[in-house]
Amino acid sequence: MKHIAGRLWLAVFVAIAGYFLVHYVDTRRDVVRAFSALNRNLVLAAVACQLAYFFVTVAAWRQVIKTVTSASLSRWEALVQIVLVNFGKYVPGKIWGLTARGARLRQLGFDLNRVVRASYVEQLFLLGSGVILASVIAVPAFDEPVYIVPAILSAALLASLRFSRPLLGKAVSVMPRLEPLQRYFGAEMSWGRVLGLMGSFAAIWLCLGSAFFLLSADFAGIDFTWRNASIFVLGLIAGYLAGFIAVFAPGGVGVREGIAATILSSVMAIEEALFVMLLFRVWTIVWELLAGFLLIAKHRNAILPVKE
Repeated sequence: MKHIAGRLWLAVFVAIAGYFLVHYVDTRRDVVRAFSALNRNLVLAAVACQLAYFFVTVAAWRQVIKTVTSASLSRWEALVQIVLVNFGKYVPGKIWGLTARGARLRQLGFDLNRVVRASYVEQLFLLGSGVILASVIAVPAFDEPVYIVPAILSAALLASLRFSRPLLGKAVSVMPRLEPLQRYFGAEMSWGRVLGLMGSFAAIWLCLGSAFFLLSADFAGIDFTWRNASIFVLGLIAGYLAGFIAVFAPGGVGVREGIAATILSSVMAIEEALFVMLLFRVWTIVWELLAGFLLIAKHRNAILPVKE
């Protein structure tokens, strides 16, 4: 039932988004002129930020693998696994990309417990760093000190990984049934590793948010100020986090755009906010597909099952 709902959600979103884009362009003839007037240097800067996003994402995943398993992945293999995750997130259920990546790691000889642990650490740092960065941005952007609270809580959660193994060990000694948790989630690490991973995943959000701001602000005629930039980065992060939580929406479609557009409406009309979010959705999908096709073209076995 959930699988059917996921498919219907994706189809309905695509249909509604398509109608909205066509109607918006039809009623706003200036949109075509805005595309033709895009600053080439800003577009190239957005491309550079998108490439940096892939580079930092690969580096962060390699760092996670090194931390959890003490093994090393080549940059090529790490990119292959990131592509698998990107493709899988558009399948209802959210876990298929992670499952495909886990299967590849298993075929490469990695222990199942450590594979699960690595994915768990990655997702925690991705979400936690996003919350921290969004909260820190929101405080000056909206002049509301209370927004720092989620940042403190998220930082405390990530810091607790420094002691997760002994803490889980004590819990298992009291409740032996929790032993599987110790196998899969006991990811003790040094303070240096914790801070390094927090910085790496924060950089991922900043690269993606910068690409979004450079493209959207130029297109919509938004002034290039620090406050506007912070609103765009905040909107993108909040949209992605909400889309991640919405398990019924493949790739967070619809949810991401709605939440981000609501935040962006503080600096632009809600219709324009929805339009730039949908355009950026197309932008990210094109980049993800391009990365996948380039991998397949260069090495056919790159994202196909590894032979035993």
